[in-house]
Amino acid sequence: MVGSWTAYAILFDDVVDLKQELENQIEEYDEQLSEIERNQIIYELTEEARDGECPICGNEDIEYLKQHDHENHDEDLKEQITERIVELREMRDRLDSVEAPEDAPGDKQVRLEEITDEIDEKQERRDELLDELGGVPDESERDTLEQNIKQLENDIRDLREDIEDREEKIQKKNQEIKKLENKREERSSNKDLEEVADKIEAAKTAIEKLKKIREEHVREKRKKIRDEMNEVFNQVAQSEFMSERYKGLDFRGSPDEDDSYVLQLIEVDGETKDMVNHQPSAGESQLTALSFIFGLNKYARYSSTIVFDTVAGRLDLTNSEAQGEFFASLDEPLLLLVTDSELRDLGESVQQEIGAHYEIKPDGKDSELNKVK
Repeated sequence: MVGSWTAYAILFDDVVDLKQELENQIEEYDEQLSEIERNQIIYELTEEARDGECPICGNEDIEYLKQHDHENHDEDLKEQITERIVELREMRDRLDSVEAPEDAPGDKQVRLEEITDEIDEKQERRDELLDELGGVPDESERDTLEQNIKQLENDIRDLREDIEDREEKIQKKNQEIKKLENKREERSSNKDLEEVADKIEAAKTAIEKLKKIREEHVREKRKKIRDEMNEVFNQVAQSEFMSERYKGLDFRGSPDEDDSYVLQLIEVDGETKDMVNHQPSAGESQLTALSFIFGLNKYARYSSTIVFDTVAGRLDLTNSEAQGEFFASLDEPLLLLVTDSELRDLGESVQQEIGAHYEIKPDGKDSELNKVK
């Protein structure tokens, strides 16, 4: 079979060459036939011109007309050529119907050898497997194997059906789980809202408690500051006018009001002085401010050095000396800006406690600071 196919492939090359040769012959015969037909036309025109007028220009006075070579053209030759052309075309059509081989003979031969090698390999593998299995099974063994295979196929089918059933059950369970999770989320959301509401209430309660604690703390601190500034006031307000008219100081309003730290002078009868219609004097204002500053400084979170300017300029001698004795009794440092007369009015107690004494003297437009002690 391979040899015949190869011969067919080789013969097809000759068919192609033969077709080309037939085409060439047909073309040559067509040219000969055209030449014969042309000569025939010329001959007919010549005959008409001899009998009368020229078939081309219509002139009847033709003196001479050359005798043409194709006067005796061969009708038989034309017929033979036509028949030959028909035969050649039929032969060409028959050759056109011949199908060319899909591949070259060499490619088919190579592929055939590859297939043969694969068959040999499969055969060797088959023989090895048969040796491992004890040879080709007989009829009874084959029946047993077929039954086992059918049983396995049935088992596989049952397992697939069981898997499908279980998948449906799993899907239903997942849907139930999803519903339960949604319910849990709803309950959780409600629970979260309740917890938030509880926290808000707890925060409000804590704020109220802190507010009360703060108010109590402010009241307590106000009381301590008031007691301390009254103690200072009683030490520095020693003049007859001050001691017989006022017994101390107090804050106006409650701790939660804006004017909770506005100071008031308390008269000896317990009434507060009318600060609107009767403004305090410069001395009263100075002693009140001094008492509040030292009372506040004692209970402030951070105490600092206090600076006083013109500490005795508005006070009489008694109150000035009392103020000097108060300054001398303090442990905290003070910075006093006083004139010579004020320093003298403050008394000996202050001068004995001076740690450093500087004097400011004018120097043109500027001033200079000189250490005295």
